[in-house]
Amino acid sequence: MNKQDFASTFELLAHVDRIKPDLIYTYRNLHSKAWKYPHSLGEHLDVLIQKTDSAVFILPHPEAGYAMQHSMQNRDVVMALTDHLSNDPALINYAVRFTQKNGPLHLGI
Repeated sequence: MNKQDFASTFELLAHVDRIKPDLIYTYRNLHSKAWKYPHSLGEHLDVLIQKTDSAVFILPHPEAGYAMQHSMQNRDVVMALTDHLSNDPALINYAVRFTQKNGPLHLGI
């Protein structure tokens, strides 16, 4: 799914409901200029993490300049957060796969 596939949060949720992904990759402030403010997730991401059952992998906004070149290589620390950690072994498995060998993995609720 591309950002051209939806314009509103309702359309986004409809696409996610139709596709039923196990994992969603997205970045902060999707479809928003709020990436200029370091403390915002943006309305689309806010809706995704509250209204879907899919795990959401959150990346820095590509225009914000927060991501280092090596961000997706040799992850030093991985954190997985959910309000239902004990009922979601898939999320833990995803987090383990993203963690580099012998790297720390933090699980939180």
